[in-house]
Amino acid sequence: MALPVYGGCQCWETALIVQAYCSSGLTKEFAATLRKAHDFIKNSQVTKNCPSYSSFYRERSKGSWTLTNGENGWPIADTTAECLKAILLLSKIPSNQVGDSIKEERLFDAVDCLLSFVNKDGTLSSAESKRTTPWVEEYVDSGRPHAVNTAWAMLGLIYAGHVEIDPIPLHRAAMELIHMQLDTGEFPQQEIVGSFNSSLFFNYPNYRNLFPIWALGEFRHRLLAKKGVATMVLVVVRGEALRARVLRAGACSVSSRR
Repeated sequence: MALPVYGGCQCWETALIVQAYCSSGLTKEFAATLRKAHDFIKNSQVTKNCPSYSSFYRERSKGSWTLTNGENGWPIADTTAECLKAILLLSKIPSNQVGDSIKEERLFDAVDCLLSFVNKDGTLSSAESKRTTPWVEEYVDSGRPHAVNTAWAMLGLIYAGHVEIDPIPLHRAAMELIHMQLDTGEFPQQEIVGSFNSSLFFNYPNYRNLFPIWALGEFRHRLLAKKGVATMVLVVVRGEALRARVLRAGACSVSSRR
């Protein structure tokens, strides 16, 4: 049985898409799209708390971002963190391309909101402070290469420094993603990547495009940053192929959201 239980995930996915585009090095090519995303994220920040929120066992919401938009009013810690990261990345791009940066005070509000989610044991909650049993999350085994999971694994290895340590597994993963890409530039819709509470599945339709774009773009960026003749030969052969793939996927992602 499928049942809509939420109004969408606009803030969450927009923040991730912005980070994917910034990692690709194609911000000039998609400046108009990033400007719209920037405006949406700025306009979607919650700017005030619910009245008497603590008496209703609600969390602080001022400075947060919700899963959907500012009208939702229900703060989510990880969405707030991802939107804050996206806002900071966009602040490094000239304003004539992506619009004016958010006011500094609102950045402080976002940080204060994130700190309010820290539990007494030092952990960070996602939607509310720890009061009961932890979430139970499941992994869905598809029995075949999965675009989103492959991209996640790539990003984990990249940020752990494996481009410098041993890039061979990343090359293999990148080629796996490249071979999965469809003629339209998109990546295939595969199994939903997990569930929570052992019963509810969330389908994030943009994951299949945004995370492969992010992983391939970040990998290409790190390859280009490496020095040495042998490395640069590898970059010329594979790096440009990666750039072409990322550019085509990015264009497809833009058209699919219109």
